[in-house]
Amino acid sequence: MDMVYRTNWIARTRRRAAWLVVWYALVMTPSALVTFQDQHRPVELAALGALALTPVLIARLCWRFLADAERRHPEPTPEMEFVFRLMTTILIGFGVVAFWVLAVV
Repeated sequence: MDMVYRTNWIARTRRRAAWLVVWYALVMTPSALVTFQDQHRPVELAALGALALTPVLIARLCWRFLADAERRHPEPTPEMEFVFRLMTTILIGFGVVAFWVLAVV
């Protein structure tokens, strides 16, 4: 059974957070492809790519921490709640910023 976190109203389990990552990838892919087809310098492309991938990398680190912590604790600890909230908030908040930057550039 999935552990339920109380700190977020969008995703309360890691499974729903995984769907949030899938949604992020689906939204970001077309915007990133259009941006990368434009004529940019390699440095700009690297910066935009890093900006688009940062939320996914942070979510992956949080996911690994939570998977390990869930094996050790039957109930969410305050640290687990914080990391889960960080993971989902970063995906949403930073994802919006990345999408806006890719759409404008």
